[in-house]
Amino acid sequence: MGSLTSMRGQNVLIPALIAAVIIGCGGSGGGGAAATGLTSTTATTATTATTATTATTSTTSTTSSTSGGPGVLPKNRIVYAEQQTDGTSQVRHIGPSGETDTLALTLDANTSAYALNPVVSNQVFFAAAASAGGSYKLYRNTTPVIAGATAISPGSYSFIDGVQVSNNGDFLIFSGDIGDGSLRLYYVQLKPTLGTPTLLDMGSFFHIAGTNDKVVYSKPDGGDADIYVKPLPTGTAVKLTEDAAEDVYPQWSKDNSKIIFSSNRGASLLDLYSMNADGTGQTRLTDTADDSEFGGSFNSAIDAFAYGVASNDPANSGLYRITGTTARIQLKATNGILGTYWTSTDGKLNQRFLKPLSPANARLQKLLNPGKKDPPADVKAPADKVIDPKVSDKSGDQ
Repeated sequence: MGSLTSMRGQNVLIPALIAAVIIGCGGSGGGGAAATGLTSTTATTATTATTATTATTSTTSTTSSTSGGPGVLPKNRIVYAEQQTDGTSQVRHIGPSGETDTLALTLDANTSAYALNPVVSNQVFFAAAASAGGSYKLYRNTTPVIAGATAISPGSYSFIDGVQVSNNGDFLIFSGDIGDGSLRLYYVQLKPTLGTPTLLDMGSFFHIAGTNDKVVYSKPDGGDADIYVKPLPTGTAVKLTEDAAEDVYPQWSKDNSKIIFSSNRGASLLDLYSMNADGTGQTRLTDTADDSEFGGSFNSAIDAFAYGVASNDPANSGLYRITGTTARIQLKATNGILGTYWTSTDGKLNQRFLKPLSPANARLQKLLNPGKKDPPADVKAPADKVIDPKVSDKSGDQ
């Protein structure tokens, strides 16, 4: 992924995983180190957990409303995206123990990004093409449909792979490809008046902090990608990771003190890592040889996290949760998981999506598409090696 190329391509499901989605959230709470003077460190090694287990999952699948205010879903829920065989994407939410799997909305195959406004009722921002194969624009409407929508971006893009509104509703960030195969981050002021897109940096896989003052993202760096943080609306970007690996999918914790991300620095596929907001304390959270783990999201207490898995063994692909140093629990077995976000105590949710990866992005495809292998008959499903700075053998959240 030396150039973080445009991610437009054919709709293909995991485990042929040519797809990835991240769900981000403004969340609540302050804290987090200032962006100036950030440093990076070498990651530590994780401890070993016990054999993985599977949660008892409800098959309930009803459409939910966003009751409780603008951009709100039920608190302490794991929101995830799941790609369907017809090319559409479903946004769903499920309990931490796999209970009450609920459909929130469905996005059509030509909609590549979607975000709720956390402070304005019935206002969504989304990226869509008018037809298959067409160019993309960013829109504002009451629902994610082009009819009656206001165009936010003055021009069009060959692809827009993510959008997120800040927690205070003052601005949004989106990532798009202007046609040269590279992804860039753009800042758009929403209040007091609507502004025009301003270039922030090259990169993608971004997430705005709940404090609204910085954004974390993955940026191409030579032959790999590293994670950076940048003060908003202007400021100097600071590199948090420095290694010959793909560091992608960063997401802030609810209190903005930690960042969870994926990297192949210790393996051929993606594992989950965490670090402090200033880049220190980089710690490996999972270590599974035949699985790619991505789209990680901490709960409010930072003692558990949810994530997606693409595995050599289709039975191992799906949505997972790990609490403390206990074994991973499969909340849902599916080959279509695209990313996760664990809602906070207020349930506020901003979503940003990455649609199918293009064939040109072969490096990231390889990380997310484990080669099919036939393990020996006596080999059990792999267990994750897990560690977290705030370990607690509790399954709940606050």
